[in-house]
Amino acid sequence: MKRQLVSVMVVVIIFLVTSSIFAGTIIPWGESRYGLSAIPIGDDFIDIGGSAHAAFAVRADGTLVAWGEDSHTVGILNVPSGNDFIKVAGGIDHAIALSPHFSQPH
Repeated sequence: MKRQLVSVMVVVIIFLVTSSIFAGTIIPWGESRYGLSAIPIGDDFIDIGGSAHAAFAVRADGTLVAWGEDSHTVGILNVPSGNDFIKVAGGIDHAIALSPHFSQPH
């Protein structure tokens, strides 16, 4: 039991350290229409993704942020609540995020 607890603690510490090491600031370039150049401020982003008119990011605390234009795909900027997201991606008119613990509403 003690060995398993130590293993779990090591995994958690490694995750927290690597999340901090790979966190950074978002730097935009290219087309600035649709509000895509209005990036969120911070240096704690661990993953980013984008769609045709919006962009998305995961902060080191596991929360999601989105920016851009909501009129082409209504609701795309309304990110799910929660603080355990680890990845995010976008398609032409949708976004998806990876969470090890999120459950779909029924």
